[in-house]
Amino acid sequence: VLMKDLDPANWDQTSIAMTKKTVPNIVYVKQSSLISHLQQIQPGTWSSSAISPGSNPVVRTDTNDNLHLVFTRGTLQYATQSQTNTWNITPIPNTSHDPHQQLSMRIDLLNNSIHVVHIQGGVLQYTTNVKGLWQTYPVDNKYSYENPDLAIDQQGNIHVSAMRRAGSQIQYITFPPSFFTGN
Repeated sequence: VLMKDLDPANWDQTSIAMTKKTVPNIVYVKQSSLISHLQQIQPGTWSSSAISPGSNPVVRTDTNDNLHLVFTRGTLQYATQSQTNTWNITPIPNTSHDPHQQLSMRIDLLNNSIHVVHIQGGVLQYTTNVKGLWQTYPVDNKYSYENPDLAIDQQGNIHVSAMRRAGSQIQYITFPPSFFTGN
């Protein structure tokens, strides 16, 4: 077991993604609500950079080892890291996110499309760019949800777990992306 104290002071909300070369990339939120990125350069050496104000960061890598980040800053924000290590950030249209709720993001490794589940006004939402443009769909607006998580199987089907607030029941939902997108 290797444990390394990276010691960013006053932080919370972390997410980690590994590249194919086993390079860890950690994003975290400082108490000042600034999302930052730690990347291991070589064993024992890390670089740190600020990304953006925000919260609830989730970082993942695609099949080409590109980093993708989804976070909240009023609306959902999507960011990719450029070759010069700067982050290109774009708002995801027509989204908002309950600020104290987690969100979950996965990349479909069949086509590198992004899939996100999040909570908007208690409603479980599914957001994707599978058709090239961002689209958001309500998954279930009958109940109020919290703490969603997302997985994608080898056929590209979406699997979601979330806690239904009424009765604290865990809900499992699965669907192909085409259920909402028509593809």
